[in-house]
Amino acid sequence: APASVEDRLAAAAADVAWGLENWPLDPVKWGVDQTARGDVELDRVAGRFGEAQLMSVLPPNERSALRWNANPFAAAEGPSSNGDGSAAEDPGAFLLAYRLG
Repeated sequence: APASVEDRLAAAAADVAWGLENWPLDPVKWGVDQTARGDVELDRVAGRFGEAQLMSVLPPNERSALRWNANPFAAAEGPSSNGDGSAAEDPGAFLLAYRLG
């Protein structure tokens, strides 16, 4: 039987809490490359921009995508996208989830 609305809302609330609890405290953007990790599986299908992506989402503090319009499955982000420590993320994505959760 399909999950009830209450069950789906509870699951969504648990997902939001998990994301906020694992949000990185450091707003500096660092390059991240998850392709060499032994505990993740790469997807055979590339992302929308041809990037390598993972089969499952990592916690926010282990990945670089901290925007709601970014690919949370992306396997790598390097210096070409300001992942060299020279830029910082604004707290908007965290605050949106916090306020809505």
